[in-house]
Amino acid sequence: KGIVDLTLLQGAELGYEEAIAQLGQTQRLIPKRIMTIVVPDKLVQRTVETIMKVNKTGKSGDGKVFVMPVLEAVRVRTGESGDKVLDEF
Repeated sequence: KGIVDLTLLQGAELGYEEAIAQLGQTQRLIPKRIMTIVVPDKLVQRTVETIMKVNKTGKSGDGKVFVMPVLEAVRVRTGESGDKVLDEF
């Protein structure tokens, strides 16, 4: 199976002077995208590589990727938990 869950958010981050200068902006808030992606263990490396390939500009502010285990998943609507929740995207 592929992506189990995907959430994309638009945000802003208080920027460092270097990042602000690179973007040619005078404001201090730098636009950011926040992604939360849940994938099976076997797809973690490929997912990280893809995110880096698509988002890397070589400039300050390219972002970070954090890889964390999903210890538990619970479907709020039904109360179901465990692998069953992850199998149904």
